[in-house]
Amino acid sequence: MAQRFECFYGGSGSGKTTAIIYLIAKVFNESGKIARICVGDGSKQSYIEAGLVDAGVAHVMDFAIREYPLTTTQQICEGWWPEDVDNPQSKLRRLTPEEIAATGVWVIEGMSVMGAYIMGGTKGGLAYRGGQGEKIGQDSPIQIVDPSGLKFGGNPMSHYNVGQRHMLQNIQRTKALPGYFVVWSAHERLGEDMENGEKLIGPEIIGKAMTSWISREFSNTLHFTLATAVSKTTDKQTGKNVGSANQEYRVYTRDHFDPDGLTMVKYKAVNRCIIPDMMPEFVTGKAPGDNILEFYRLMVEAKKKWSVDNLIHPKNKVA
Repeated sequence: MAQRFECFYGGSGSGKTTAIIYLIAKVFNESGKIARICVGDGSKQSYIEAGLVDAGVAHVMDFAIREYPLTTTQQICEGWWPEDVDNPQSKLRRLTPEEIAATGVWVIEGMSVMGAYIMGGTKGGLAYRGGQGEKIGQDSPIQIVDPSGLKFGGNPMSHYNVGQRHMLQNIQRTKALPGYFVVWSAHERLGEDMENGEKLIGPEIIGKAMTSWISREFSNTLHFTLATAVSKTTDKQTGKNVGSANQEYRVYTRDHFDPDGLTMVKYKAVNRCIIPDMMPEFVTGKAPGDNILEFYRLMVEAKKKWSVDNLIHPKNKVA
């Protein structure tokens, strides 16, 4: 089981992948252990551009190009790997004990695209199954047949039950992966607290039912966002006064509101710092990625400062 089991979520461009790259480099520099990254969107290119793939520090596979999403996602969440990462038809295989021991970081990029992959029209996906006339649950399948004879499907409500359950099981499967970090990334979406009906923004999975409570599955659920200060500057070419955006990359560690004031809906974030006062509402840095290193520096510092005597002391022992 990995030492930290994390969820990083936020909008595109908020620095999630950069933070993961920094973590991968830190773990490799300190332990020599590599990263294995399962992606379903365009973030694969970021790891290539960072030089991690060419250096052998990171191994990346794209799960969204493979058929049979239910089987594929279960296996990769149990640590299986393609025989050929560039061939979507290649078989997934169990990693050897030596390969598993050499892996320090496991990344699933991401929760949102994996959910869409499971629900979608890829062969074996739930919408694909509906298009083939397969009935799942009490609902009739959504099926469209074009004049060409091709069949297309949609998602009735019963698909959401199946998809959400499978995604939760996938998340739980990755808890068994060893190493230093297991990191899931996700986009953000509007959800609703099932207990009090409060609107909130959290990780996007399938639908919105899991958004309010999925953070309880993780050690830390961190929200990545940008705080933007707009000022006036002169365009060098046109000489016109134009707006200039100065952006700060932030990682929020607890529930908060939008720093730009664009919405008054609460964003979900959770940290497990043993001394809560040592963890600020958000951490930032001079460059994207510095923020996540500062977050874990504070976590380690709090752990060192904490003494078990705060909880367990001889005078408190039962005779």
